[in-house]
Order: sequence, then C-alpha cells, then structure tokens
Amino acid sequence: MDTLEKITKNICDNDPIRISGLLKKRTESVEEFLTKFFTTWNQEKPTIYLDKRVQTEPDKRRSLGDIYLIVHYYYPRIGLKRVLRFLYQSGPDLVPRFRSSFCSTIKKRVFYQGDEAQSTGYFDEDLNDEYGKTIKKWEDLLK
Repeated sequence: MDTLEKITKNICDNDPIRISGLLKKRTESVEEFLTKFFTTWNQEKPTIYLDKRVQTEPDKRRSLGDIYLIVHYYYPRIGLKRVLRFLYQSGPDLVPRFRSSFCSTIKKRVFYQGDEAQSTGYFDEDLNDEYGKTIKKWEDLLK
C-alpha cells in the first residue's frame, strides 16, 4: 500500500462528515465545491456527522482530514490526490486570501480563508503535519 492509500484509509476510518443544510447531489466540480467551501460555506455553516451532531462550528480552520471527509461525502469517488492538488497547488490561485498554517492546539496543518487584511500564503512550511509531511514533501509527492 502506498503512502496516499495509507493516509486515505487513515482519514476514512473516521466518521463521515457533511456541511449542514447542503444537499448531497452536487453539480459543481470538486474545485468549485472547495472554493465555495472556503469562501462561503465554512464561514456560515457547521459541519455535522450523519446523525446531525455538530462536528465543527462555522468559521473554523480545517485540517486535511476534515476537508477530505467533507469532499468525500459529496464526491464518493474522489481521490485524496485531487484534494491535495487543490490545497497545495491550486488553492492560492482559486481562493482569495487562501492560507495554511500549523495549529499548535490540534497539532495539525489547517487551511482557511484569511480576512481582508491577510494575504495568501503557506506558513510554518518546515513543520511536519499530522501525516509527517512538510509542504515541500506534499508538493514532491504530487509531482
């Protein structure tokens, strides 16, 4: 089993999550979905488990695991690599003020849209995330 398969399995061992009030059937591309997630839905809607318990309140920074679980709920055939490409290769070009940093509270790399005064950027680039990878290691894996 390669690295991405192991990470995907590790993430998918968690309970599925979805965006409260958002229908499962989607017409937009995964990239359009993720752009809307970061620019609108994540600020306005909680994510919930399938039994409707709140997983995370609105306007919180989100980890790779959370993002993949959310996307996987709406796009069950999506591979982790496509989500990673968005986060590490496309996000800054598609989402205004797209940012990523290491959260010392939850010990994970998180992704979010900064406020109007913040620029796009990846911060804490040399810190290993929860999967033991720096930003450079992810970028190398995606080549």
